[in-house]
Amino acid sequence: MKPWSHDAGELNPHDIPNAYIYRNQYIEEYLRPSSHERKLFLIGAKGCGKTLLLRYKAFLYWNKMESDDQPGFRVSASNELVESLEFDIDTLSRKELETLANLQTWKNIWKYSLTLLALRRLKIPFPPQFQHLDLDFPEHYRLGNIVTELITNQSRYITSNFFRNHLNGMTSLLNGLKYPFILFIDRLDQALDTLLSNDEYRYFNSQNHENVPFKVWQHAQFGLLLSSYNFTTAINRHIKIFATARREALDVDTQLMANITSFCTFLDYTQDELKEIFETNIKHTPDKFLYPKASKADLYHSFFGFDEMSHIQAKDENQEYRKEPVFSFILRHTFERPREIVLMGSKIYRQLLTKDYHSLSLRRKIERVRREVNDTSHNIILKSYLKEVIPSFREEYINECAKAFHKNLIYPDDLEKLDPEIINYLYRIGLIGYVRQGKQHFLPASNYIHDSKERLPKSSNYLLHPSLDHRLQQEREFHDFYNESCIIGNGYPFYPPPLYSIKRNHIKALHYYLPKKIPGKGSWEEQWKRANIWVPAEALYQRYFIDEMDESQIRISQKMINNALKILSTVANHTAQQILIKQFRISDPKWKTFEGVLQSRLRSFFANNEYSKKVETLDTEGLQTFEVRQFGRLIAAGMLVFLETDYSSVREILQTFSFNRNGNGDREDSAIRFLRDAFFLPNLPNSSVPRTKVERRKLLHNLSDFERSLLNRWWLQYTHHILFENRLFEEEHINYLKKILG
Repeated sequence: MKPWSHDAGELNPHDIPNAYIYRNQYIEEYLRPSSHERKLFLIGAKGCGKTLLLRYKAFLYWNKMESDDQPGFRVSASNELVESLEFDIDTLSRKELETLANLQTWKNIWKYSLTLLALRRLKIPFPPQFQHLDLDFPEHYRLGNIVTELITNQSRYITSNFFRNHLNGMTSLLNGLKYPFILFIDRLDQALDTLLSNDEYRYFNSQNHENVPFKVWQHAQFGLLLSSYNFTTAINRHIKIFATARREALDVDTQLMANITSFCTFLDYTQDELKEIFETNIKHTPDKFLYPKASKADLYHSFFGFDEMSHIQAKDENQEYRKEPVFSFILRHTFERPREIVLMGSKIYRQLLTKDYHSLSLRRKIERVRREVNDTSHNIILKSYLKEVIPSFREEYINECAKAFHKNLIYPDDLEKLDPEIINYLYRIGLIGYVRQGKQHFLPASNYIHDSKERLPKSSNYLLHPSLDHRLQQEREFHDFYNESCIIGNGYPFYPPPLYSIKRNHIKALHYYLPKKIPGKGSWEEQWKRANIWVPAEALYQRYFIDEMDESQIRISQKMINNALKILSTVANHTAQQILIKQFRISDPKWKTFEGVLQSRLRSFFANNEYSKKVETLDTEGLQTFEVRQFGRLIAAGMLVFLETDYSSVREILQTFSFNRNGNGDREDSAIRFLRDAFFLPNLPNSSVPRTKVERRKLLHNLSDFERSLLNRWWLQYTHHILFENRLFEEEHINYLKKILG
């Protein structure tokens, strides 16, 4: 048998070893021939192996019929194993197309076509009133020919009394059938592709704003399933019609949906099952093309010459490049369907292993595999997937995405660059993912394309599917495109990146960094002088945030601001813990231990920070003084807005890096003055804390766009990742925190 065959048409069922067909519980149940068949329909996205499994089941039935002593079982479904449909319907008028968008129309088409085909194959003679049909539908007509004749001559058959005059009488001829009639039907979705690719119909909508070509495509498939179901359950139980359909075809509002789905086998594969399919193909690869020095037990090393590879950009906390298993690297560049997995292996096998691959160094092997996978992912897998999107994928959406996003990791505020409809569309087809509980998630291919109710959930970060990398890299520097913290892939762990990066923000204009408002009266210059900043504010912010600084200063700046956010997370953890201890009256000593851990973590940031020191130059010393005050300002604003910390506690934490109040009797008004003077925070209410949402929103609004965006991203990251990583928290604790956090 030829390994790495990703097109079922390349495989002859006679030559397929039994071990080559992957079987889980549901596939095993489907493949097993039985007189009480209930699993008639294979449902799945394109590339899930529907054709291979249908052809193999047809082969198993053929063997059973040929070997059985009962003459009735020798009735074969067709001269071929499977009826692979093909229609000649390139030119239909819009009116004819609208007729075919009706489900009842397709029920009649299939009922008539299947009945006629069964009568012919079973050699049941027509009574005199039906013998004229031999002229319209000659005996050599296959199923596709019959259907084509019906839908291209609608006035004669579909919109006339033809079905009313013929259907019941013809189907009654099958009532007395006492032995099996088996038929296998495949590729109906592909037979209708010409309708969907016709530019004249591309965006043709009905009065109800439904895409007409899609409704034709959908109702044709569902009509086939419905008619096949009726043949088995209502006309004659000896008739079994096995068919394939795309998952999108089942999104039809009908009371019979539950009945139909009970006859379906849904092809969904876990990542472990896809891995097993890949490994099976390695086992069938000729030994002469495998790595000669590898152990047979190490399949991946025998095939690739290595079993894991480093990412070219993402690093761990020790600044080491993150590594991933080679199969995981391949899998995340697909849409997790068997055909794509086998295609990847086929490309590596034919383009690399059968040539000079084994003579290369390990580094060169990894480079060649990486290039082959990336090219195949974008040039074949992505392009093929977008062509199968029903109705036609809007190519302009990818172009808009390429212009809007500069990295494969997207911050929530970056989503504002694109129309929400584009965002949700790309999310539903699996090209934009989100983060939940420390894992990356992309929707599976084709499952939610037409589910307009499915909206992109709120998340601290969003992700671009790796198949888009090549296209989006054309818009920017290659190495700037990849997120520096984690490898992007469905099911991969998510490592929150530093929230502040000069690379991320350097394209912003000056007004992005300047506060909207600061305390005091008088001119803008006079207000800044009262805040002890004696240089022009615009020049100071320009110098610190926009002008080029030396590398060491950049690293210090990024570390300082990200440390401020780490402090906020530490304080937030302590706040959450105290809320839970009070609410649930917790006395577990482990919680006290964790409080000590948080205290130690906070103390590790201690520095002799002079928050009120005058900024009077734009040299390094002046910038460092400003940086300290910016550091404290972010922490103070975050605690007041998001944690609702009282003024005195904010001052205590900023000055002592401790959760324990020193008991020095600081007055609230003294703490307020400190926060106003040191961090130029305006509109601080004369109470112990901004108590209302309006007060907190006003405080947040008066920050700069940069600070507001940074703190909002921090809060999302904290509430989506850091908060719930605490192993002390039980389900009731998490649910309570989610409730009070809104």
